[in-house]
Amino acid sequence: MTLDEIIAELSGQGKDKDQNATKVLIREGEQLTDIAKEVEKSTKYSAEDFMAKVQDEDFLRYLVQK
Repeated sequence: MTLDEIIAELSGQGKDKDQNATKVLIREGEQLTDIAKEVEKSTKYSAEDFMAKVQDEDFLRYLVQK
C-alpha cells in the first residue's frame, strides 16, 4: 500500500467506503419504535419496513453469520 493509499483510506476516501451510507443516531434507552422513526426520517425506508426487518428471524440469523 502506498503512502497516498494509506492517506486516502484514513481520510475516508478508501474504495470500501459506502458513499450512500447514512448515519442514524441511536440514543441509549430509546425504544425500537423511536429508532424506526429516526430511520424513516433519515433514510428511504419506512418505519414499518424497519420494524418488519428487525423482527425477521431469518434476517437476524444472516446478520449473526456475517
